[in-house]
Amino acid sequence: MHSTCFEIKGQRLCLLPEKAIFWEEQNMLMLSDLHFGKSTHFRKAGIPVPVKVFQKNLDVLSHLLDKWNPAGICFLGDLFHSDINIEFDWFHDWTKQYPALKIELVRGNHDIFPASVYKQAGMKVYPLAVHKGPFVFAHDPQYNVRPDDYVISGHIHPGVQLTGSGRQSLCLPCFYFGENQALLPAFGEFTGLALIRPKKSEKVFVIGEGKVHEIGKLKD
Repeated sequence: MHSTCFEIKGQRLCLLPEKAIFWEEQNMLMLSDLHFGKSTHFRKAGIPVPVKVFQKNLDVLSHLLDKWNPAGICFLGDLFHSDINIEFDWFHDWTKQYPALKIELVRGNHDIFPASVYKQAGMKVYPLAVHKGPFVFAHDPQYNVRPDDYVISGHIHPGVQLTGSGRQSLCLPCFYFGENQALLPAFGEFTGLALIRPKKSEKVFVIGEGKVHEIGKLKD
């Protein structure tokens, strides 16, 4: 798989086809919307979702840690989907394999556990947002921020629709970078897409076939 790196606000970000970002200056991975526990939550409701969805996401996360060897990882919300279930225990066991890894979470609307539960798993939790260098990490897009801040968030699950010459179309997840806001794709497999319509001045990097492609300037 091939990443695409570029500079923004004087920082070098590598956009990964696994739907995460590696921030070189901070030696940090950032990703959003894993929704761990969602498959178990649905199975309890009688919807037959295979548990391998969770395991696949965890395997990809392990691969990223082994490949990039970050000092820390920051989840931009919706790490877990609902109430505590067996998938939290599995995640907690997974974190024990990386005792030196700094794990941070900006709470999303689905992150409803008590603070003590996150602490038990060795995570530092921020209720709404956290400043890191020139960036503000949040789950939801933020609009009441300082002019010099650049917000990186999740929640939206951004995607774009690509149309071919034969009128065939394909919807793919993407990274979106606007004037002062960025959106990460949902890391979790068991999530949907919200199609966005970027402006000409905005950058979009689409994920497909194990690569991250900049699709350049799109029509309004």
